Amino acid sequence: MAYGLTKSPLLVAATPSFFYTATSIAALDITGDITIEAWVKFTSMPADRADIIAKSNAAKSAYTTYHLELEKNGANYDLRMLVDVGGVLQVVDKLSWNPSTGVWYHVAATRVSATGVQKIIIDGVEAASATNTTGAAVASTSALTIGNFAPDTTNLPFDGRISLVRVWNVVRTATQISDNKCTVYGTATTNMQGEWSLNDVLTDASGNASTLTNSGSVVFATDTPSVCAVSTFIPQIIII
Repeated sequence: MAYGLTKSPLLVAATPSFFYTATSIAALDITGDITIEAWVKFTSMPADRADIIAKSNAAKSAYTTYHLELEKNGANYDLRMLVDVGGVLQVVDKLSWNPSTGVWYHVAATRVSATGVQKIIIDGVEAASATNTTGAAVASTSALTIGNFAPDTTNLPFDGRISLVRVWNVVRTATQISDNKCTVYGTATTNMQGEWSLNDVLTDASGNASTLTNSGSVVFATDTPSVCAVSTFIPQIIII
């Protein structure tokens, strides 16, 4: 495993600030099996919704090929994955998830196209599951956006830090996600379609060259999940 995340970007909802890729990136137009994952730390909770990862559908502005968000639900919040299948949004919710501000969480979502099973995984543990409509998601040439719904919208901003975002065209198990949540692959890896460490860089390490654009002057600072921090081991020789 390759550890060593040291910096993370601060996305400010009031600006709003976020990242996005170019459009028409074939590797990110995933309509079958998928896993999306990221580290998140909230500075404030959204009044409505806050997007973590979104691949919007430009043909239908309210829809999305795949989408991971935190949504306010009364006094609580829901972590939701949405996928557009045949023009109908397929949703799985982790209901009443109330993350604390200032705390890092690892969040992930998966979908099996053939069965319609969608799952939410938080800190490496399956937190929710739903069986929805089977089949391919609607294809989209839109940009992938981190920290908002799309580059041309400002209504679903994320306020806080997001780090080590990954997109896969396979379903990863909760164990695989947990065991590798701090792993920075840093190079082309089988089935990994995008990896952005966001460790003071905007480049994509997957080999698909999906470099991010910084919108709203996102700034980086030394801040990383404690479980992913570099540890220093100094060997000692004990003479008896």
